Amino acid sequence: MPISSFKYAVLGCAASALTTFFSLYFPFWLGSPEAAARTYHLARFDYTVEKHHFDNTVWTYGTDYGLAAVMLFWCATMLWQPTSLRRQTVLSIQQVQLTRHIWNLLGGYSVSTLAGALSHQFYSTLELRCTWHFRILWTICVGTVAFASSSMGSIGSEMVRHFQHHTPGQSLPFIPKVFWQSYGVMTTLFATFGWFSYQRPACDIFIAGITQFPSSFYIIWILAKVGHESPHILRSSHMYIGMLSFIANAPLLPLYPILVQNTSWTLANVNTFLHSWLLISWSMQGFALRHVLRAVLTLQARPTKAVPILLSQKKKV
Repeated sequence: MPISSFKYAVLGCAASALTTFFSLYFPFWLGSPEAAARTYHLARFDYTVEKHHFDNTVWTYGTDYGLAAVMLFWCATMLWQPTSLRRQTVLSIQQVQLTRHIWNLLGGYSVSTLAGALSHQFYSTLELRCTWHFRILWTICVGTVAFASSSMGSIGSEMVRHFQHHTPGQSLPFIPKVFWQSYGVMTTLFATFGWFSYQRPACDIFIAGITQFPSSFYIIWILAKVGHESPHILRSSHMYIGMLSFIANAPLLPLYPILVQNTSWTLANVNTFLHSWLLISWSMQGFALRHVLRAVLTLQARPTKAVPILLSQKKKV
């Protein structure tokens, strides 16, 4: 018996709750638990002088502005498809949805880093960071990261819709988008109510990022199956770049507390390093997703194969 949309929505909410609970403890199991214990202190937006750390240098907010601009650039590149494809293709509803989900993902990155840049530039004192308007701005910064799971999972679901009839065996695993949407909404609500709020606000981003692992592994799975089973659809190079891009940020999780606690780097140094890493991994995502969209357009523009017709034999004279 097929599962209804309502049940998938409930499953998405339950998965979000379990993943959030897991994410709150996962940093303490990696790399250097001692460094993580000295770094992750819950705040619930109630910051204290003793434990609160927030960098306000141009190195942090300047690189945030740069990330926001680059992500907008990658959103724009989704429209830069070859003229031959655009002329031959009339976009279906599913193709429009795929493009929209890609824009939601990359545009969400841009909104997140823009909100982060404004927070780092203009909220330079502890008193300002304890205000309601900082909470709104920082919730936008963290909430868009939490909601990115919905966009990632939905991109994977749309890829299955487009590629399943062109993959041998039609073995692509399909998870309805309603699951990912409810998952993303619930996780964003957790962020909104302060479950991800720490004395070092950068930790908020890492906790929200951990909640992306189900959707990240889902889209990696789909990329791997399409690339291996149908290389004529998606090149191996594009497949591997896409797979790497959605897991590339994972090393930052254990690395962050080590850099903060066990090196002489300033917060400006650490944030610049993290933002440079994000620039590479997110750009790889934009590059890979652009080629996924191009593969969909190519399949749509491909002419229908002629059906052989058996000709009747000529009558003998």
